[in-house]
Amino acid sequence: MDKGLRFAMLVQTEILFEVMKGRTSVSPGAVVSMAMEVPLHVLDDNPQELYTQALELVAWFYGGADPWWMPEELLYEEVVEEVYTFEDGDSDYEEDDD
Repeated sequence: MDKGLRFAMLVQTEILFEVMKGRTSVSPGAVVSMAMEVPLHVLDDNPQELYTQALELVAWFYGGADPWWMPEELLYEEVVEEVYTFEDGDSDYEEDDD
């Protein structure tokens, strides 16, 4: 297994632990998505250090220190979430009052 995939799996595991502890202010999908964008050359080859990097990334999402190994353009990339709502203003459907 390549280290990029291993890193993403470690991050996914750690963020799920955070969610199970009740810390849900961060979307697990956003954290894993960012983990998958990390360039391979900044990830450590040592499995223990790779695990430490995963912990640092998850901690950063919760307000921890900036990971020194993470490229700045990823840390401060503006993320725009588009939310679409369905509006049915001219509905010909009848409401069921049953």
